Amino acid sequence: MIKTQRVDKIDLLNELADEVYSHHESVDLYGVRNEDAYLSGINEGIQRAYRILKDKAYELEESHP
Repeated sequence: MIKTQRVDKIDLLNELADEVYSHHESVDLYGVRNEDAYLSGINEGIQRAYRILKDKAYELEESHP
């Protein structure tokens, strides 16, 4: 089956989102060390990037060519 450019874009966005999310770091939620705070900030950025990519993929899925 030949994929359309739209489907290719959706697949790429979903793959990128999954790749971004895979870099989520483990952190102690109640940690007080500077490293925990630093990692928590990184995780927040990763979650935002993941959500943006997933939202764009969803927008493409819902749009009609």
